[in-house]
Amino acid sequence: MRLFTSFLFALLTLTLAAQNKRPDLEIIIGEEIKLKKKELIDKIIGKDEDGTYVMAKYGSEVTLFYYDNDLNQKRKNSFKLEYQKHDLWYKGIVQMKDEFVLFTTYRDKKEKMTYLYSQMLDKESLTFSKPKVLAKASYEGYKKRQSARYSFTTSADSSYLLFVSDLPTNKDDKDKFGFIVYDNEMNEVWSEKELEVEEEEDDFYRYDMQVGNDGKVYLLAKVYDSSRKYKRGEINYSFKMMVYDEEGEGEPEEFDVTLEGEHVTDITFERLDNGQIQVAGFYSTDGYGQNGVFNMLFDADYTISNQSTTEFPTDFIVQHSSEKSKKKAKKKEAKGKEIEMYSYSIDALIENKDATITMIAEQYYTYTTSYTDANGNTHYTTHYIYGNIIIVKFDENGDVDWMELIPKRQHSTDGGYYSGYALMQLQNGNLVFVFNDNPKNSYYDTSGKFYTWNPNKKNTDVVLFEISDEGQLGRYILYKGADEEVISRPYVSVPVSENEMIILGQARKATKFVKLVF
Repeated sequence: MRLFTSFLFALLTLTLAAQNKRPDLEIIIGEEIKLKKKELIDKIIGKDEDGTYVMAKYGSEVTLFYYDNDLNQKRKNSFKLEYQKHDLWYKGIVQMKDEFVLFTTYRDKKEKMTYLYSQMLDKESLTFSKPKVLAKASYEGYKKRQSARYSFTTSADSSYLLFVSDLPTNKDDKDKFGFIVYDNEMNEVWSEKELEVEEEEDDFYRYDMQVGNDGKVYLLAKVYDSSRKYKRGEINYSFKMMVYDEEGEGEPEEFDVTLEGEHVTDITFERLDNGQIQVAGFYSTDGYGQNGVFNMLFDADYTISNQSTTEFPTDFIVQHSSEKSKKKAKKKEAKGKEIEMYSYSIDALIENKDATITMIAEQYYTYTTSYTDANGNTHYTTHYIYGNIIIVKFDENGDVDWMELIPKRQHSTDGGYYSGYALMQLQNGNLVFVFNDNPKNSYYDTSGKFYTWNPNKKNTDVVLFEISDEGQLGRYILYKGADEEVISRPYVSVPVSENEMIILGQARKATKFVKLVF
């Protein structure tokens, strides 16, 4: 186990005093977007040489927009997702190299079949081709709610598309699923493949499933041991990787990715360009919080070449906490008790150009409050908390080089609609994070009070945090919500090229795009 010393931690001290503008950053603010009643921007689909494609949606009603590089709207088209007089369920839209592909499903109650369709976009007319059946699955003999469910993901270089189908099962059945792989022109690489694992469905959890740039399918699974009675604090599970080759034939290659002796509270993996597989995540001694990070580096033949754990120093954990919380943590540490972080989930594992890896995680949790009115009716409110961002840099051997914590505290009761962050990696390797923050944090320097942000355009700074390849952190204000009448919606804000990011700004009825050119 590796433990950061306070000396190393001191080298990564934050420089957070706000600056008005990041050097060499152009900010283009578009005109207000006119949308139909109840219609919302759902996704920034992608970009070509001359502009950006955007989708707005309400139910089965869809509008596609095309904006030029100066955020001027050039054309749009509205239509309904339907086929043969049946409404289709939207599953997603993805850019595959130069093409855009729409995916929908339809459940035929008479035939008891679920169909998965694809449609190609004509970029000039902003219309889609006739739906093409990609897959179908019967739910005959099962309840309607058990009909097949489809999800998809693309390889890192967008050369392959993986569709995964959760197939219907009954109680005590083995876990069953299927998948299909397509190339970037929607040619079938693998025909539909249905699989049944050895474990029962309740004992087998598909944690993550990816298609690599090599066309292989990688499945990370968590397997529970139900043969013995569970005891509190006991580790009753293991992790394994299953690799299906390009032919899709035969049994998958399997290898163990279990971290012995520690509870794994989150885990992810990335297939590297050199054929190695990097597995990383959080571990805990008691199974509830996060004591530190771990990594496992596997060679191309799936043998492990390096494994390590790195504990979070107490100073790292409490650096953005209140003085009261810091004192409480120090007393707990003095008594020999564990100091942990809580509720962090991994969002990304990024392979850098120098063969290093960066892991990014965000704190997220919810809680519910209630009250009873004078008539005896009980009302419930769910609160959504999006907290700090952890960045961990692994060196080329898989060991932790440095780690940093971006201060962020967002609270809402709207489902987290304006919370979270948008992420982009610049050409120089720096990482950029964009989110809504409380203006009172403008001169926060890791000491004093850190203020919570609540959705309110008059009390919002849309900020940019940039962290260098060496772990140095800077904070910049992009614009004020009160000035532009909108705040950011981070999860609909994406990079559209190597040096451009588009932020969706919204507040009540106002909607506009903000483009960052680095």
